[in-house]
Amino acid sequence: LEDADGDGTDDDPSTDSRGSWSEGDRVLRIDEGNLADPTILGTVAHEVRHAQQRKEVDDLPWWWWEDYDGPPGVSQAEVEEWRDNFDDYQTTEDDGFEAYRDQPVERDARETGGDYLDDLDRDDLDRIREEAR
Repeated sequence: LEDADGDGTDDDPSTDSRGSWSEGDRVLRIDEGNLADPTILGTVAHEVRHAQQRKEVDDLPWWWWEDYDGPPGVSQAEVEEWRDNFDDYQTTEDDGFEAYRDQPVERDARETGGDYLDDLDRDDLDRIREEAR
C-alpha cells in the first residue's frame, strides 16, 4: 500500500490498512509499515484466499451436468455463496464494520489467514524471514 506523501497513512483509505487484493489488476498490496510484524503473513494468506475465491467463482460449472472440481474442503454451495457475496460486497462505508466483517468471503479469508498463522512455528518464521532477505 502506498504512502507517497509520507504522512504515515495509506493514500487510498478505502483499502484495508494491512493489505488488499485487487481483482481488477490482480495485485496483492501489503502495507509496508507492517512488514516487521510476523502476523502480516496472516494478512498475506487472507488476501491470497480472496484471489483463490475469485478463481473458484470464475471456475464454477456453467451447465447443470458439469461436475464441480474445486479445492479440497470447499463445496460448490460455498463457492456459489462467495459469488453472490462478491455481487453484493459490503465495504465498511456501506453498512459499517460488522456487515463487512460478517460477509462469507471475509469470514472464510479471515479463517484461512488465522489457520495459516496457527500452523507456523518459530522455525517457519525464521526460515521465511531468511528467504525474504
